[in-house]
Amino acid sequence: MANTPASAAAQRPPHVMIVGGGVAGLLLAIMLTRANIPFDIYERAQTVKPLGAVMSLNVNILPVFEQLGLYDDLMKISFTSPGMRVLNEDMVELGYRDNDNIKE
Repeated sequence: MANTPASAAAQRPPHVMIVGGGVAGLLLAIMLTRANIPFDIYERAQTVKPLGAVMSLNVNILPVFEQLGLYDDLMKISFTSPGMRVLNEDMVELGYRDNDNIKE
């Protein structure tokens, strides 16, 4: 059977467009790399800011780190946070949430 354009396309993995170079976008990029799926990352920010939007990881993301083989390394450098301060770009505190009632 001749290799037609349609059958050739069915044999190739899709080329994925990742919108956003944050934690989720970069984790997706790692997973796609491991699956040999090509991708491009598009990020609207022109510079890297010293403070990110996510400075903590919650329990619901830990299975992703297990899949990536990074869980043990993550646990070696992790600690339970006493709380979370929310600051704006000028480092003015917008709020605080303590973790006193949150189980480890």
